Amino acid sequence: EANKYFGKRKNEEYGIKDDAASYFYTIWNNENPAEVARTVMSNEEIWEIDLTTYPGLLQAVQEQLQNMITNGVLATIEKLELKKVAV
Repeated sequence: EANKYFGKRKNEEYGIKDDAASYFYTIWNNENPAEVARTVMSNEEIWEIDLTTYPGLLQAVQEQLQNMITNGVLATIEKLELKKVAV
């Protein structure tokens, strides 16, 4: 909305104050979640390295991103925390 970006949490909108909001908005609107992860992780302007070159990292991020979309962020984090404790 006029170069202003908004997120939504529990059906309430909030303003996003991030210089990269336009970049992420464009990517999310033009790609599926797996490709969003690939595009963002391979962006060397952000990370100064292509993170997709680390074995297994892209797949792990893609899986967790899909889990967040399917199950919600909090449920995904809780599940990861349980795995962390169990190990």
